[in-house]
Amino acid sequence: MTLSYSEAIDLLRSQAQLHKAERNEQIPLNLAVNRISSNTLRAAHSTPLWDTSAMDGYAVCSQVTQLASPQNPIIIPVVGVIAAGKQSILTDPLPGPRSPFCVEIMTGARFPDPQTTVGVELDACVKFEDVHKIQDQVTGQHLIKVTKPVVSQQNRRLAGHDFRQDQVVISAGERIRPRHVMALASVGIHQIWVQGRLQIGLYSTGSELLSRSTENEVQQNKLQIQDVNGPYLVAALSDGIDADVRFLGILDDHADTITDRIMQDVISSSLDLVISTGAVSAGRFDLIPTALEALHAKILFHKLNIRPGHPALAALVPSETGGKQSTPFFGLPGNPVASAACLRFLVMPFIRFLGSEAVDTPLKASLIRTDKENTEQASHIVTTLPIDKDVFRPGILTHDSQGRAEVTLIADHSPGKVSPFLKGNCWIHFHTSQQEVCRGDVVDVYPGL
Repeated sequence: MTLSYSEAIDLLRSQAQLHKAERNEQIPLNLAVNRISSNTLRAAHSTPLWDTSAMDGYAVCSQVTQLASPQNPIIIPVVGVIAAGKQSILTDPLPGPRSPFCVEIMTGARFPDPQTTVGVELDACVKFEDVHKIQDQVTGQHLIKVTKPVVSQQNRRLAGHDFRQDQVVISAGERIRPRHVMALASVGIHQIWVQGRLQIGLYSTGSELLSRSTENEVQQNKLQIQDVNGPYLVAALSDGIDADVRFLGILDDHADTITDRIMQDVISSSLDLVISTGAVSAGRFDLIPTALEALHAKILFHKLNIRPGHPALAALVPSETGGKQSTPFFGLPGNPVASAACLRFLVMPFIRFLGSEAVDTPLKASLIRTDKENTEQASHIVTTLPIDKDVFRPGILTHDSQGRAEVTLIADHSPGKVSPFLKGNCWIHFHTSQQEVCRGDVVDVYPGL
């Protein structure tokens, strides 16, 4: 029975739970971007630890400024300076308890404790640009002239207003982004345990393939073609996840050779996942299913109700003869766009499941036309689709003048043609039952090709 796309995803999710790599390593936080956190990390304490200034300016007692105006300025002596990370440095003696004073304070500096300021609470910061600096002509003391009231707590960051103690900063299984690095560093975490990098092996198949050939070699070998899928899949995997991706070479059209190569690479290496492209359909030289059968692999699915990518295959290859351990294996179609679609919508979700990540949420966009039509000339029905298949098509994602997402469908969707694929910047996922898709219909879009 041919599985639907949703059934295949459910199957891959359940299999991923059984094949999660248990390797973990501790690395410096600044090297952790794109890795997956092994643990849930919480703030050990609230931040900031104390009240700090949000601006460069002067720490003042707001109460003494309440009557300040251009006509009635309040003159306040400056008695010290506080730099970020430093104690207050007094430059002049503190006046009596009833005399106003202020302290120059820098962004991030700790507000002075009332115990060190003769019981006067300097509760706010007035910015440099909001005061006039003057100097006493007799004593030489620096003064500021305040011409408008300062609000209590103005430009003051209160202790604990950012992270609270025990607040989750990152959850186990979450992919680390630069924003996580900022947050973790702010709560004092500088080393982090992450899941080990996935080890992925990749084959291209077909005796017709040339690898890294020059133009002269292509002309001399007119019966052969360039390997397109190998370079693309290595690049796409390296760009989308943090993994060690190894190109294992091109498998020729001999069943015994394919079987031996897969067996050798699976048994002798520490690969977490193996991917091949081509040789999964029903032709004479589509030998991947034959090789997997010889290896006593468990076939999870072969052929899905999707387009492109109908021949896609997933299996579990025994890592040792008679052993219980197995290595997940994906056989993708040989047509480049079909291979790319299966990578994006089958392999990448499986990899996310391995890391305990949720599948990414699609962007909702309004379908406006195909790339062969002008918007004014676009027909009401943009495309028709098979009712029993999930369909994945390249598109061009844009935004209208009001920032709303719109997508143009690339009309030429031959899975073997590369040039139309080059135009796109997203995938459009048409679900089953969407037989006629009309202009203005909202569709699921996944940015990036």
